Amino acid sequence: MIMKCGNCGAEYELQDWIRLKKVPRNPTDVSPAIQSGYTYQCKCGYIFGVDRWKLRETVTIPTPIGDINVTVSTSFLEVELEDGKGTTLWFETVIIPDTPSVECYTCWRYRTKEDARAGHERVVRLLKEGKFVINPVRWELKLKAD
Repeated sequence: MIMKCGNCGAEYELQDWIRLKKVPRNPTDVSPAIQSGYTYQCKCGYIFGVDRWKLRETVTIPTPIGDINVTVSTSFLEVELEDGKGTTLWFETVIIPDTPSVECYTCWRYRTKEDARAGHERVVRLLKEGKFVINPVRWELKLKAD
């Protein structure tokens, strides 16, 4: 497993990553061990899980149970994922409905920040244009093709 710094791009094997400086996930915690916990800090100062790049946008969509808000979240994963074809994917977009009545299990993964930004904008656009379906049996949200 490879971990990658979102600032300087340094890549760490797991055994090297866990040797990095350990810092509180939330610097205002009085007792990090029982509050937000700890994470690791790259030599450049980047704090894993805290400083990672992300985009978030909430869109209101109509459903048979009324309008609901869904948040489109795109972020740098910090951990190496492969697509099975040898390509490393570092970014991911997911849709998070604000109600437990509707689920969305689809995610899109990307190699570069530019691809992730374009993918995020595409998902937001399709939702705003109403190009999605909701499976009424499972209440699962799925985007339609462009």
